[in-house]
Amino acid sequence: MKKVQNESPFDRIVRIIFGFGIFILSLSMTGGIRNIVTIIALVLVITGITGFCAIYRIFSISTLKK
Repeated sequence: MKKVQNESPFDRIVRIIFGFGIFILSLSMTGGIRNIVTIIALVLVITGITGFCAIYRIFSISTLKK
């Protein structure tokens, strides 16, 4: 299977750090906004780990140097 990535290592590290930071912030929230912020944090961490961003793919963006 071909490895599909479109994020640079720097982009991935920033996403993971922001994802964990936003998740920590969400712990102090209540209600529906907490769920929304937690989902955003999870998306950032998952895209950081995998190196693939669907929004980048839609707009043909890649921060990964080839």
